[in-house]
Formats: sequence, C-alpha cells, structure tokens
Amino acid sequence: MNIQTVNFLHILQSILHGGEPSLSSPDWERILEMANLHNLLPAVYEAVSPLPSFAEAPGQVKKSFLEGAVGQSGGQFLRTEEFLSLSDTLRAEGLTPLILKGLVCRFLYREPDLRPSGDEDLLIRKEELPRYDAILRREGYRPDLEGEAGHLEEVQELTYESPTLTLEMHVNPFGLDTKARRRMNDLFQEPFSRAVTLQIQGHAIRTLCPTDHYLFLFCHLYKHFLAGGVGIRHLMDLLLFRQTYEKEIDFPQVIRGIRTVGGETFY
Repeated sequence: MNIQTVNFLHILQSILHGGEPSLSSPDWERILEMANLHNLLPAVYEAVSPLPSFAEAPGQVKKSFLEGAVGQSGGQFLRTEEFLSLSDTLRAEGLTPLILKGLVCRFLYREPDLRPSGDEDLLIRKEELPRYDAILRREGYRPDLEGEAGHLEEVQELTYESPTLTLEMHVNPFGLDTKARRRMNDLFQEPFSRAVTLQIQGHAIRTLCPTDHYLFLFCHLYKHFLAGGVGIRHLMDLLLFRQTYEKEIDFPQVIRGIRTVGGETFY
C-alpha cells in the first residue's frame, strides 16, 4: 500500500471519528484525485483544509478542492431540502415510503451534506405505485422507464427525475436477475410492519428498523461486490450505522440473513 493511500485512509478515519488526520508527505494532487474518485471531495476538504501542510499545496490544487467541495456540498444541500419537502408532500397524501440508505446514512455523519448521494431510494408497496406516479408527475418528476410500471416484478426500480433530484422507487430492492439477489429480496418480507420513524431536520421519515437496515446495507454492499462495483462509501456507511445503532441491532438475525445469501466470508 503506497503512502498516499495510507494518507487517504487516515483522512477517512478523521471524517468518521473526528480528530486531525496524521499524514506523511501528502501529495495533495493525488489525494484530490482519490477524493473525486470516491465521491468524497467535500468531506475530505473539510478534514484537510485546516492542516498546515495543506496551506503549502499548489494553488490550483487548493482552488480545485475548494470549488469542488462548495459545488458538491451545495448541490447536496439542495437535493436534501427538495427530498424532505417531497417526503412531507407524500405523507400529507397518506403515503409513507421507506427510505433506504441515502438520507438516513448521510445523517450519521457529522456534516451530512459533505457526504454526497446521487439519488434517493424508496421502498414502496406495489399497489400504491399509481398514486406515487400521479403525485410525482404533479410535482415535476418524470419517469425514465416509461412502460415498465406493468412489470414491477421484473425490474429493480422505477426512476423518477426532477432537474435537481433523482428517485429510485423499489418494490423489490435488489432485483431478480440472480439467485443471490432473489435471496436478498426474501430477507425483506413485510418490512413496513417493522419500520421506524426518524426525525430529520424536523421532518418525519419512515425507514427500515435498525436490524433490517443494517442487513440491507450489507446486502447492498455485497450485491455491488458480486457485480464488481464496491465503493469506500458503502463501507463507511455500514460502519457508521453499526456504530450508531449497535444496541438496537439483532446481530444473530443479521448473521442468519448473511448466511442465507452466502455472504459469511465476505462479512
């Protein structure tokens, strides 16, 4: 492992747990590349900008850090505000989707808007899709999978987009492409009956109970691992969720679920 990778891991440790990262001969241009690669530029900038060694970074690198961090965190702030407002609208219409990862995970971090999220995932009841569709279209969202609504048992999600925000509406969270994914879906039968309500910035948000959500985060990570696309943010989210909800998670149930999908060694 090269020294800049070690430096980056120390920065991630600082993001997760606080404190000043301990860096050795930081190559700020390389650290900027890694921050962009892992879509963590705002959080990395917040962690390193007070460091004396960062003050000595090339001017263009510091400028790229600042402009990228401000742009990405500002965009995330707007997406979060739009999503919270939309959640209120749906609740007023009697619809309470379960929020998967995304918003829930961002608010585990000390500075939520510094952890970007490209979209929001909502688990919904299949029979309520026509109501969601009507409300989302009324609110300016447009589906990019026209014609798929009649085949919900075959697709992983229906995507709706506004100029600011992308929503992925799930009736099965992992798709049905493989046996492993079908087993993952089977772990989340009737999650609405076990759902919990969180208060986020004064808004009531329904989401999976801690045990279900921790297992969901692992399965989401494992699904990406099997497909070759794990990101460091998946690991960070899983770690912070466990750290926050450890006393509320039924770990024997989690382990049984992980064994069901064949993920013991990976876990």
